[in-house]
Amino acid sequence: CTGIKYRHRDGTKVSEDDSHYGLYGRELAVGRDTVVIFEGESDTLRGWSELGGNHGLCGTSGASVSDSQWQRFALDFLFTRRIYLAYDADGPGDECSERAMRVLGDKCIRVRPTRGNDICDHLREGGTLKEIGIE
Repeated sequence: CTGIKYRHRDGTKVSEDDSHYGLYGRELAVGRDTVVIFEGESDTLRGWSELGGNHGLCGTSGASVSDSQWQRFALDFLFTRRIYLAYDADGPGDECSERAMRVLGDKCIRVRPTRGNDICDHLREGGTLKEIGIE
C-alpha cells in the first residue's frame, strides 16, 4: 500500500497528506522539458494515446493533491520548463491547479477541457489537446 485515498460523506475525495499515492507515471515525466499532468487514471491514459512520447506524461489520483504532496513532487519538475495542468473543468480541478501553481510556480499552465467536464469527455466529443492549449 503506497497511500490512502477515500471519499468524505459529502462526496469529496481525499488522499492522506503523508501518502505517496498521488503522482503516477512520474518516471515518464522526470527530466522532461515539457510535462502534462492529468487528473485521474483514465485522462492520463487517454492523454498518452493522443500525445504518445512527445511530452512527459503523468497523472494524479484525482484533484485532492495537497500543498505538501505538490512540494514533494516539486523536485521532480525542477528543470522542467513548462507544466500543463489538465484537470477537470470544475471547482476541484481549479483548486488543485491553483495549489500546484502556488507550489510549482509560473512554469504551470492551466488548461481546461472545453467539451465536457474532463479530458476523456473532451476527446470523445471530437476535441483535441492542441485546441485547449497543449502544444
